[in-house]
Amino acid sequence: MYRTTALRMFRRLCTAAGDAPPITNVERSVNKVTLLGRVGRDPEVRGSAEHPVVTFTMATSEQFQRKGQEKDEITEKTSWHKVAVFKPGLRQLVTSFVRKGARVYLTGRLDYSVYVDRAEVTHQTITVIADDMIFLAQSRSSMSTQPTEEAVGEPNEV
Repeated sequence: MYRTTALRMFRRLCTAAGDAPPITNVERSVNKVTLLGRVGRDPEVRGSAEHPVVTFTMATSEQFQRKGQEKDEITEKTSWHKVAVFKPGLRQLVTSFVRKGARVYLTGRLDYSVYVDRAEVTHQTITVIADDMIFLAQSRSSMSTQPTEEAVGEPNEV
């Protein structure tokens, strides 16, 4: 019921716009990625001043059991992902708080692109375009170098 009503309203909007022909079949698709892992390198700002982008790599791991001769072996496979952040607010947070080794949870979408290098070789890349990110933990190395709460406390009043 809701789908047919929404489709009728959509057709009316399209035909009321003038030039646009009525759409008879609306097809939906999903391009959604969810990753939980650790940052592989510090984020870096790229692009122009008008269109900056923050890029970094992220590692995710999966464990599986491989049947061996004497006993079952647990094997871990690590996958590396290229991540790009275009949203201005999220871009600022990532450059301020995310460091190599930090554990993050992100949602986004996949983007496929093709480029030709100087040697005329064609390469295909897959990038995760981050839409939202949750910072779960700092890197293990930066935790030991963080100042204590006493050192960060309020300045003394004179």
